[in-house]
This record gives sequence, C-alpha cells and structure tokens, in this order.
Amino acid sequence: MINTPDRDDANIPPNAPNVACGDFANEDDSCAAFDAIVESGGFWSVHKEVNGCSIQNYAFQEAKTYTANGMRFGYRIDRVLVPTNTLIRQGWKHGPIGVELKRSDELFAVPFQQCVDYRRSVFVLPHNFTLYLDLLFVFPYETPTGELASLCSQNRIGNAFINTWDGSLKFYCGNDYRLLTQHKDGKVEVGSFKTFGRKAGAR
Repeated sequence: MINTPDRDDANIPPNAPNVACGDFANEDDSCAAFDAIVESGGFWSVHKEVNGCSIQNYAFQEAKTYTANGMRFGYRIDRVLVPTNTLIRQGWKHGPIGVELKRSDELFAVPFQQCVDYRRSVFVLPHNFTLYLDLLFVFPYETPTGELASLCSQNRIGNAFINTWDGSLKFYCGNDYRLLTQHKDGKVEVGSFKTFGRKAGAR
C-alpha cells in the first residue's frame, strides 16, 4: 500500500517488508555508508544534495519553492550519480541516476512518493548542467515484492542496499532486475540492460 497513515515508528517490527534495512540510526549514517562505496572504484561522479525543479505539477498540487544560487527550485535529491567512462565501458547503459537516502526502518512509501515527484523534475549540476533522471533509487531498501515491485518497475524507481554477506552495494529495479553490483574491493558487475517501464495506456 503506497499511502501511509500516521503511524508510530516504534511499532514497526525490525526487517518488516518494504521497510528500510540495515542498521543506520539516522540519515547521516546511511549517507556515509553509501558514499564510502560509490566514491570508490572511479565508477561514478558523485553529486550531493542536488537542487531541482518540477516540469509537470499535478492539478492543485502545492508547489514548494526555495532559492539557491540565485535560482528558484522545488526539490533537492540526496545524490546524483553520473557514470564515468570506466563504468560505461563495463556496459552501463542507464545514464545518470538519482538516489534518495533514508535511515533504517523508514517505510518505503516515504521515498517512493518523493521519487514520483522527481520523475517529473529536472536537476541542476554545477555549471548549470541540467538533466532529467530516467532512473531513481531508494537506499537502503531490499527488493520489494508483488504489486509494489511491478509499480516500481513501471515507474523506473529502483532500490539499493548493502549486502550483509560481502558488503557489496546492489542496485535493483522491480522483482529481479539486478542492474548493478559494486563491490568494496573496487570491482563492479553490470547486469543485462532491461527495457522495463516503457509501457503506456491499457495493459
């Protein structure tokens, strides 16, 4: 279920389905663990706290705005990862990606709703390089199942988590679409290219 009523976080059982995994007491810890891996190996150019603005608001949607560097924005995503030539040569074909980072035990609905907004936005990198993020991830979440996995796949909103067995960082989208595994020793495995999330209209 995507809509979440007000709830008491203390009542969420550990490792419950569609709840952030790991042992990160706050977002700073989550960010540190994520950055430690993605900043190694030379596979990504990492941009933090990237400003963006909506290019398509829903009717009656309340638009949030703030000013930074003399420009007006509405959103700020935690990370934008731009693939380097090293990763592209390994077979990466999905372009830049966005990542929203949360503490452990945060419900999946929270970053999912943020990413739905980010899908209708553009983000601005240094020197006013503006880009649309075709693929977004939430961390640290294991792969959702059932209808939620299908919904994520169609919206190209994936999940990322650190494997407890070997400490590798894995990026998935949908049920079984493993897009990338980045190991702590600097190696990377790129999954096969998938064309998910392209259907429109009646099924």
